[in-house]
Parts: sequence; structure tokens; C-alpha cells
Amino acid sequence: MKLGLIFVGLMVLAVGLALQPLLARGGKGKNAKTLAFLGILIVVASGGVYYLVGSPAMVNSPTFLEGFNTGGGRASLTGQEPVFPSLEEIIDKQKAVVAQNPEDVRGWTRLARTLTGLERYGEAIAAYRRAIALTPGNAGLFLALGEALTFRDQGLISDEALKAFETAVKLNPGELFAKLYLGDYSFQTGDVQLALVRWLALYEEAPVDTPWLPLLEQRILRAATALGQDDPQILAEKRFQEPANPSAEEIQQMTPEDQAAIIGNMVATLEARMEENPGDLAGWERLGRSYMVLERYQDGLYAFGLVAGARPDDPVVLENYIQALLAYLEQTGQHLNDQAVAALLRLITLDPENSTALFFLGQAAAERADPASARLYWQRLLTLINPTSDGADIVREKLGSLS
Repeated sequence: MKLGLIFVGLMVLAVGLALQPLLARGGKGKNAKTLAFLGILIVVASGGVYYLVGSPAMVNSPTFLEGFNTGGGRASLTGQEPVFPSLEEIIDKQKAVVAQNPEDVRGWTRLARTLTGLERYGEAIAAYRRAIALTPGNAGLFLALGEALTFRDQGLISDEALKAFETAVKLNPGELFAKLYLGDYSFQTGDVQLALVRWLALYEEAPVDTPWLPLLEQRILRAATALGQDDPQILAEKRFQEPANPSAEEIQQMTPEDQAAIIGNMVATLEARMEENPGDLAGWERLGRSYMVLERYQDGLYAFGLVAGARPDDPVVLENYIQALLAYLEQTGQHLNDQAVAALLRLITLDPENSTALFFLGQAAAERADPASARLYWQRLLTLINPTSDGADIVREKLGSLS
């Protein structure tokens, strides 16, 4: 089941509900307008990357930032223990588990999945081989081994990968994805007719809501075209049907309890998946977004932190981490700390015109009694955003409050 659409709908709904009380009490504290601006940025960021065009860098370095750690290290909320482990630390722990218990099939499988998710295919293949040696009757492990071999070889199916897929089907005739690869092998070796026969048989066998059915349809059409045939009639009779998800309107009609139940079920499913495959960075991003909807900001910080640790030069990933950190600090009544400032500095290095970084670096400067630096950041921000927007009004008000 694809979760993307419902996550977006729930995110927009949750942000809208959160902003309404914040804006309503905007005159009751300095944090209200800060949160309102953060909410505006979250709404924009939920649709994609918020890049704006302008001059490439700031000329002067704000004085209050001197001496801060800006190297992108894993600072902590407490200043002592890291908020999240790195993926290398996870791998080291998984390796320690199997080193202590070499007969632990589950441990070898988890290690192999993590390494596969990080595209460390050579190590993953070795781990899968160890797991298979312990449980030679597990069809899923043979499928996973064949995939890792194929990924390593950039999509080409080697003799070893072919044998793994054939063994998976022999052990479990219902291992449909292995049959897809068997058709791929036939096509790659020039036996297009056999590939088409295999794919058509698989198409008849696969349930109509199989998520990879569109991939199979494309393969069937490619093989039919190569053979000079018309589109197979079966494609007109059976098409992939996306499982129905609640629309944004339907979600809005739900009670808060029902909304929480939907999100809670999704989170539980994702958490189980990530426990089995902690190297799935896309999964951690999805889980982080759902944590943010549930206002579980510390958990969101953990999830986005794992991704940021693996992709330290990705400004989109870093901004997700910063949004979670800012929300956590606000939730726990803390000011912008050194960890937040270091992350914001890293973000503005990667994306010099990032609105989130400019706004909150200005906020941090103001809180540290450095109005000159705050003015520099906020004036820069005003040149990048719509001058008639609510965000621009908030920035101008903050500029007016500086001494």
C-alpha cells in the first residue's frame, strides 16, 4: 500500500489544525509568531524543496556564531549523548550480534538487509550466503540474495543470481517476484519469446493490487513490441488497481480519534519494517514525517537524524532534521541551542537562500543579544520572500523589535 498521498493529506491537515490556535493566540507570547512562521515553512516544504533565487552568499559572518561547531557533527540536546546513532553504529551492533552468535539467522538477515539498503552489496551478499547456509529452505533469502547480486551487477542477472531465483521459486512457487526476474533473465539473454511467456503467466497469477504490477505490464509491452505483436489482450482485461486511500476531504471529516488511529496504524507498520531493515533511508523519511504529524518530535528527530547522518550534504534531508529539532525544542520549552545553530549554519552553507535557516539564525542571534546579526539574516530573508505574505509581515515585525 502506497502511503505517500495519505501522508501528504495528513501533514497538511495537521499543520492547518496546529496553526489555527497558534495564530489565534499570537499576541500572548513571542513564541507564537515564531511557530506561525515555522508552520508556513512546513506547509511549503511539504510540497517539495523550498529553493529561492537570489545572490549566492552572505557577505559578512555574524559575530555571535564564532566558535560554534559547524562541521555537521552529531551534537546532542544534552551536549553529551548523541540524539541518534549513525548507520555505521547500527551496522557495528548488528555485526557484533552475529559475531557473538554465528548461528543467528535473523541477525544475519537483518545485517544483509541493512547493507543492501546502503548499497554495500558485496557485504550484503556475504551475509545472505551465511543466512542461507543456516536455513537452506528459506525461499525469501534466495530471492534477496538474487536481488543483491543483480543490484551489484547493475541490473544484469548472473548465473549465480539466476540459480538463486530458480531456487526461490522451487522452494516456494508463490514467490512471484522471483518469477519476474526469471523473465528478465530470458529477455537479457535474447529469448524474448520465453520472457513474454513467463511474464504473461506471472501476470495471470499476480493479484490485481500487486504493487509492482505496472512494472510487469511495461515488460510485457516491451517484449510484445520486440516480437512485432499487438498489445496482449490480457492487459486490457486486468490493469493495476491502486488500493483506495482516504482522500484529504474524507480525512477532514474524520474525528480526531479516527485520524490518530489511521496514523497510528501506519506508524506501527513502518516501525516494524524499519526494525527489520534499518538501512531503508526512504522508510526512515516516511516514518519521520508521520512522527511529525503525531507531534512525536523526539522520535521524528531520531528518524530524520539517521537519514541526515547518511546523507550529510543533502539540504532537503538536513532541513527535515532541523524542522524536527526546532519543533522538539519548542515542545520542551527550550531556546535555540548550539546544536540547532550548528545545523542551521550547515544548512545555509548547503543552501545559502534557505528561508528556514535565515529566519531561525536571525532568531538565535536576537536571543543572544546580537541585533546586528539578526538584522543581517532577516533583511536578507525579506529580499527572498513575497513582500505581501504573512511571513514577510512577521519578519518585518521582528526587525522592528530589534534595539
